[in-house]
Amino acid sequence: LTGPIDSILSQRLQQHPGAFAVAGVTLVDLYPDEYWNFVFGQAMPDKGVGIFSFARYSEAFYNRLPASGNSANHLAWPKDPLGNSGDQLLLLRAMKTLAHELLHLLGLAHCVYYQCVMNGSNGLEESDASPLHLCPVCLRKLHHSVAWTGQPLDITRRYRNLSLGMKQLGLLQ
Repeated sequence: LTGPIDSILSQRLQQHPGAFAVAGVTLVDLYPDEYWNFVFGQAMPDKGVGIFSFARYSEAFYNRLPASGNSANHLAWPKDPLGNSGDQLLLLRAMKTLAHELLHLLGLAHCVYYQCVMNGSNGLEESDASPLHLCPVCLRKLHHSVAWTGQPLDITRRYRNLSLGMKQLGLLQ
């Protein structure tokens, strides 16, 4: 369950009075309670904490790699339709999940309007299908949610930097 992790992260946040939120990363599979099958991540905006897991981003988690190394038993891991390598795909998945959870911490809910990083997902296929960017509706929500900082959200600069960073990392999306 994520409850004990939430408590640890809440304590960390209290140790840094100027921080808005704390996000944790783990290799442990996450589920909020016994009625859920799993979550890639979870945010608690009221507590200012979030957590996300790499566990389900690994081929090994799904037992798709042979224990013996015998390639005849190897089940192929699905290829990324955008042509990213395994490391790039792992990085892209992590970036999407972390962005999604941090945006929850800023008050954004799941998006049902367009393809958006704030779309909910129930598995890797759905998660992989979501983009790394916000839709226009959620972008406006983000703009509104950061207004309290007094710093205007420079959308053009944000997307220019996002594009540049993805190119530098070799991501093709």
